[in-house]
Amino acid sequence: MDDEKLTKKRELLFNAIFDIYKIFLGAGLTLLVAVVIKVSFSEGSFNIGLSLILTDITIIIYISLLFGAILYDIYKRL
Repeated sequence: MDDEKLTKKRELLFNAIFDIYKIFLGAGLTLLVAVVIKVSFSEGSFNIGLSLILTDITIIIYISLLFGAILYDIYKRL
């Protein structure tokens, strides 16, 4: 009985963390598209746009690795 409750709690935690990851990933991709559009219409300088794009891609990769490690650890215990 306790094992079923623990498994259910882990599943809920896994789903909650995955939902948070999707929000962060969506925000990062939205920022990436916004910067690309802004630079393509010449509203910002190319150098600043390129640095923002590279920073955003780096942050997306870091967040993916971080959340992937957390989710994998929870998944191993399910």
